[in-house]
Amino acid sequence: MVLSVHSRHPLFMCSFMWGISGLSTDDEKVMNLWLNSAVFFYLLLARKTVTRGSWVKLHKKPLLMMQMLDPTKLPQSTKSRLVKLHNSLGKTQWPSLVKQYSAPSKKRRKLDLQMLKVLGIEAKPAEKLLDHLYKGIVSSLRTMQMTMEAD
Repeated sequence: MVLSVHSRHPLFMCSFMWGISGLSTDDEKVMNLWLNSAVFFYLLLARKTVTRGSWVKLHKKPLLMMQMLDPTKLPQSTKSRLVKLHNSLGKTQWPSLVKQYSAPSKKRRKLDLQMLKVLGIEAKPAEKLLDHLYKGIVSSLRTMQMTMEAD
């Protein structure tokens, strides 16, 4: 349902989870939005290694080479806007990732449009780009589902 969570309290993390620390609370919230954005998910899916059926491995080297949003370099006005968005989305009950991207809600689109705005992509081109990102993500997830069923 989500790729990233933000918590004020320490979390128990399993071997397939990574934690980010050392950021201000506002920077953590901005990073959480980025890690849950369609842009990040698309980039992540492009770097997966299929291991067996629907199982994938995310190798450290390609992940470390991914372009990431650096919240510490954002203007304060942008950061404030994103923190406000994060706070408004914090209690959202998100459906499965397949549902989020096959029938994007207003909240899903708002999150992704804001991330594209941070990257300098204007509203009209961003809308078109989102449609392509969503289709690519759904296609990748459906392929993974089909291989899982064949397993």
